[in-house]
Amino acid sequence: MFKVRIRGIYATALTNLAQKWGYKVVQATGPIRERFKIDFDGAPPDLTVKDLEHKEGVLVIGKPEAVQDLLTKISGIEGVFVRKSIVELRSTFRGVVREVRGNETVVEISPGVYGRLRGFYPVGSEITVYVRRPTFSKNEYAELSEGIAVVQPYVTLLPGGGIKVSEHIRDLEKRKELLTLGYSMNIPGYCIKWRSSAQYADLLQLSEALKKAYERVVELEKTAKKSEPLTKISEGESIAEVLFASQAKRELDKARREVVYTVDGHHTFKSSGTVSSVVTDFLEHIASFDENLKKYIEDNLEKLHISFLKGRKLSIKHIKLSGEIIKLAPGIVVDVLKHGVILKRVFTSKGIYNGLNIAKEPGDYDLMEVNTDKWYVVHNYFSKKGDFKGTYISISTPPEISFDEVKYIDLAVDVVRAKDSEPEIIDREELDAYLEENLITKELYEKAIKIAEELVNKLKSPKQV
Repeated sequence: MFKVRIRGIYATALTNLAQKWGYKVVQATGPIRERFKIDFDGAPPDLTVKDLEHKEGVLVIGKPEAVQDLLTKISGIEGVFVRKSIVELRSTFRGVVREVRGNETVVEISPGVYGRLRGFYPVGSEITVYVRRPTFSKNEYAELSEGIAVVQPYVTLLPGGGIKVSEHIRDLEKRKELLTLGYSMNIPGYCIKWRSSAQYADLLQLSEALKKAYERVVELEKTAKKSEPLTKISEGESIAEVLFASQAKRELDKARREVVYTVDGHHTFKSSGTVSSVVTDFLEHIASFDENLKKYIEDNLEKLHISFLKGRKLSIKHIKLSGEIIKLAPGIVVDVLKHGVILKRVFTSKGIYNGLNIAKEPGDYDLMEVNTDKWYVVHNYFSKKGDFKGTYISISTPPEISFDEVKYIDLAVDVVRAKDSEPEIIDREELDAYLEENLITKELYEKAIKIAEELVNKLKSPKQV
């Protein structure tokens, strides 16, 4: 049974799923303990799940076997996209210097996997390095540091010196205890980094943990000297970014609803801006006092939500499967649809319309149609005078619309049609790359292509999409 620590806006839903999947939830927050009627368990987790910075999914970090188990289970939910690190954080390798670029050295750490190391080292020489920052693609470099890293539940040892205490340990007495212990058991050549779980351990456990970490360092130093090049010397922690599309958030809404009252769109709203989050909390709070009001909210929330948006300015979040988020120019809601909105985005600078290769002039505008039941968003571009310039359709997961923003996960392939030109599919090679890197399934790949082909056929007819 793996032990999991869960934090963030998805905590209730994921705790419910984790328990169903056979995990033991540890270091749970007060609200989670109350909702699930569980006692506090301070044991160090095998893996931690917490919000990504942009809230559109979660970061999973921990023991490789535990992380992989969770990813396998969570990938069964529709609308989940997983991007796992190629190498583990703080894993140690016997690398080979392949190239020197400026003030950096390129080191091959595993066949076909490379990292960047600061400083100059002779090309062809062997060097022991650990992964300071992992990479999620073989086309990118990991960030490396020289030496050996040891990762233990309560403490991490890294080359250097001094004592560091996790910022999540806020108790001053505990911090003092950890600093004192670290200095009393000083390990020459290494920095002692106390991890957040150390706050729940007693002095005997901490002393034993530090002793084991030191013994592991001594063992690995010997191993490194006799290791073959391009071999892993020690394991680190796997990292994965898990994105939740609209379908996944609906499933998480259901999982949360089994535990506590949850409005439709809860996770869409909570992962959006302040207004959406506050409105969600308010609706769920007042619904808990009146069954009639609860039913009214359940029956009318989408209609009320969409109608409320007329005239509002919404941000637009274009989420790439690579993890990059592109914020498009915001738009004003000029019309509301049954399941969506039409935004007017006015451009203020010159440029070129992506994919259309036609000039963008100040005063041009985009009538962007967003429907939550469609697998695409439509951009219709016009000149300042209202003359049609072209159409750009981005194939995506079904968009989400909150009180603050429109967002969707881009599926790479697009359909374009310039004025007086035939429609065509572009960027298919990017979709091919996603399939090759296992960022999407074969089924989703084929679905995206099919939708694009259907849109091309529609654009060939006089009727607009």
